[in-house]
Amino acid sequence: MSPKYFILLLVIGILFPSSGGYAGSSYQYGSNARSIALSNSLISSYNKGYNPLTNPALLGRKSAELEYGFSYFDMSLDRSIQTLSATIPFPPSASMGLSLFMTSVDDIQGTNTSGNYTNLYKAWEGFGMLSFGIELNRLSAGVNLKILKSEIDTYSASGIGIDIGFLCRISSKHQFAFLVNNLHSKYTWDTVNLYEEKFPKILSLGGSSEMSKSILYLYRIDYSLDSNILLYKFGIEIDILSARNIQIENDAPAFFRLGLNSKHGSFSPHPSFGFGYNIPMKNKLNLGIDYAIDLGMVDEGISHLFTLTFSKK
Repeated sequence: MSPKYFILLLVIGILFPSSGGYAGSSYQYGSNARSIALSNSLISSYNKGYNPLTNPALLGRKSAELEYGFSYFDMSLDRSIQTLSATIPFPPSASMGLSLFMTSVDDIQGTNTSGNYTNLYKAWEGFGMLSFGIELNRLSAGVNLKILKSEIDTYSASGIGIDIGFLCRISSKHQFAFLVNNLHSKYTWDTVNLYEEKFPKILSLGGSSEMSKSILYLYRIDYSLDSNILLYKFGIEIDILSARNIQIENDAPAFFRLGLNSKHGSFSPHPSFGFGYNIPMKNKLNLGIDYAIDLGMVDEGISHLFTLTFSKK
């Protein structure tokens, strides 16, 4: 295996530190601004346009709609993430999802075995995903099937991945979810010799509680079976207008979101926050605009994250 390959792989891990630096770690960063603003604590609550990438079990809803989501994150340190997601309902209680996720890093400074600078390189990885979810009374189940692809300079890898999720509706205001990420997921690198890079299996438990019409509480715990690290994630979403009893035309909600998470297994919480606004339009079309800000680690720089979602009954 070329030393240059390992150097580039290490750089990617450093540029996505919040994700841990392991194989496929950039996929854990987040797919949409709402989820990131809530520190990715979403696992058991409806996420318009992004249910397949949040938890495939959320696709099993009797009120499922035709939905689309688009995110573009132009981030610091020449990083970017783009995602697309579509949800197609199958009445009365199932949905199918189609999603694309791609993350890239540009202008990586290459070095040779002597430590001298060489050319600039680009690295990217992503996947296409087919999802299905169905509701069975109070229990819903879903599955994601991913086709994985990664390229670092002239090296490339491919693979498959599977996620399985479950959702239990305890009451109309409380839900609980379980998700298994990266089941049998791995990259096979096409180098001088074929090299397999397995993704760590991550077990996630989480819940959501609607304490009032205007406040949603979220909590989640991730456990890596490979590193035995626990990550704690919390989020709160407040409908600002409803909380202040402000009435506007079409009752369009405006949200403030705040999240806390323990990155790298540390008990020192890292905050995140953002905003969202839903705009009812003609022909039963609903437009959602979501924003989150990533404050970054030390000297990493600030990143502004935007997501657009569309739904139609």
